[in-house]
Amino acid sequence: MRFYDSSTTLDNPEDYNDLGQLVHDIKNGDLDADRISLKAFQNSEVYKATDEQIQACIDFAGNTGKNLDDSEIVHCSEDSNYFKK
Repeated sequence: MRFYDSSTTLDNPEDYNDLGQLVHDIKNGDLDADRISLKAFQNSEVYKATDEQIQACIDFAGNTGKNLDDSEIVHCSEDSNYFKK
């Protein structure tokens, strides 16, 4: 696992350990990942560090499609009920 250094942009969402930094990098266009393996993301430190509501939202998003999209991570981080609406 690599830890985030403000001078480095990580290549994969699974490499992050901080959801806030991951969301920041996605929103700023520093990370663009449209096909994230849900299983790989579930095994990541960033996923494990989130609360159960965010995890449930991410799981729902990833299971609905064939892959997880970076924008779905942002939506779930901002509103864990996003996909229930």
